[in-house]
Order: sequence, then C-alpha cells, then structure tokens
Amino acid sequence: NLSDSATPYESTVAVEALLPGPFFAPAPPQLASIVVKVFVTAEPVASRCTPTEGSDAPLTATLFEAASFGFIARDIDSLALDHGGGAFRAGIARCANSTEPTCVRSSESAAVEYVGAGQYRVQVVLSQLGTYQARVWLGYELLPFTRRVVGACPPGEYVSASSVCRPCPSGVRCGRTANASRATGATLATLDLALNHWRPSSDSSEVHVCNTDMGWQASEGT
Repeated sequence: NLSDSATPYESTVAVEALLPGPFFAPAPPQLASIVVKVFVTAEPVASRCTPTEGSDAPLTATLFEAASFGFIARDIDSLALDHGGGAFRAGIARCANSTEPTCVRSSESAAVEYVGAGQYRVQVVLSQLGTYQARVWLGYELLPFTRRVVGACPPGEYVSASSVCRPCPSGVRCGRTANASRATGATLATLDLALNHWRPSSDSSEVHVCNTDMGWQASEGT
C-alpha cells in the first residue's frame, strides 16, 4: 500500500509506439519514457491513531505552564499520514486519585496543534493541583489512548499539607537544586533542606538553623 504523502510518488514508464511509415514499409517501433506522478491522500481514522511516546508514565504539568504529549494520525491501514487538517480536539477530566481514577469533566485547558509529518501535540495548561486525564477526539470518536497528567508547583514552591502551592521557606532549596527530579513538583515531605538546617519532621514546614555554637550539624536533605 502507498501511504499518504504531501509529495507525489513518481515513476517512469517505458512505452512502445508504432509510428506510421511509407506504404508496405512500416517504421520500426519507437520507445518513449513517460513520467507518472501519483498523489495519495488519506483521511485519519481515530481507532488507528497512536501516541508518539509511552502513555503509561504520567505527564507532569507545572501550574500555568504548557506541558504536552504527542500522537500520530493514521489511516484505515494504520499507515501514518503526511498532512494535517483532521478535526482533532482535546479535553481534560479531573480524577479522584492516581490509582483507581474516577474522572469528571474539567475546565482546565487543552488544545491540539499540528506540528508536521502527520504528528500532533496536545498542549495542556493546568491552574490547579491534582490528577487529571487528557483525552483526544477525532470528531465525536475518542482516540484509543488517554494520558494521565499530574499538576505540580513551580520552582521555588511546594505542595503544602492543604494541597496548595506555597513559597518554600528560608533554608529550603526546593526547585533550585541540581537534582532535575526536584526542579518542579516539590512536596512538604520532599523539601530539600540546605546545609546546617533542620525541621522537626517531614510533615513540618518549620525550618531552623542548626546551633553550630553547641556543635550541632546537619547534612543536606529532607
């Protein structure tokens, strides 16, 4: 099968032609080459579309910043398309939890953008923390995959005990460490204490400086 292509398929066909000659003396056959171009255009089929990256791992979305995931539009034969224009749309549902989600429609923002070569990106922007599910439709038909999205606080903030973003207290380096996994998504339990700072427990946001005059010393960590 020929797949959808923005440029035509091209081939050369050899044709043998008999040209008229003098009476009783036919001219020998003449060979000619003809260039044939075939344009192939197919329509996307929702059930054949596939994600461009694994959909099992959750997508971390820093609040008020765009996060995205991709998918490939395919035709009825599962061949990738090479043009855009499908009537794709996306929506976000808020889920009760991350293990056995019960999801309901949300007003959070999601949009589908064509990026070329039959590939699309779904841009997600969250305004609240939580676990969400991103879905994509072609017309009224749901694509055969979803993507779990988890809201995260921006660098310099953490998720408090009341599940809202709070500025990191003094003596904490949340969102500013060299550890890329803590660049966003810091929580109360994972606050990264600076050297010679301590707190009563991982459930506390009270951070204190060690009394070095009394020989106290604490390592970096939580």
